[in-house]
This record gives sequence, structure tokens and C-alpha cells, in this order.
Amino acid sequence: MITRKIEKDVTLRKCRTANGVTLVDGCSVIVNIWSVHRNPRYWGDDAEEFRPERFLDTPLKHPAAFVPFSYGPRSCLG
Repeated sequence: MITRKIEKDVTLRKCRTANGVTLVDGCSVIVNIWSVHRNPRYWGDDAEEFRPERFLDTPLKHPAAFVPFSYGPRSCLG
């Protein structure tokens, strides 16, 4: 899991609610990395399979689709 603090109001328009969801300044957001790494939207129908060759020649569909150690300028191993 990665947690982040919202620094300015942001509206997520592609949510399943009628008008989207607004995250307000100061609230915390938790990203479930485990589920992102198994999302067929980014990895295809075989997202659950161990296939390291998928990283060899294909660029990621989204820069944050694979974030084993966090994402951004402060990501690190420890």
C-alpha cells in the first residue's frame, strides 16, 4: 500500500458515482499496489500469470502501472 496526502482539491470524474468524487485538500488516499499490479486493464487477461518477459520490449500502458517500491521522486527500496 502507498499512502498520499491530497494537497489540493481534485475531482475523479471517472468514478462509478453519478457526479464523480471530489477528494479535498488534506485527506489521505491509499493505493492498493497489489491490485494495480494485477489489473487486466494494464497487464492483459493474463495479469495473474508470472511472465517477466512482458517487461522486455513493451512500454507500460501507464507510467505508474508497475510501482513495486512506490512512485515519484521519493520512491526507494528502503
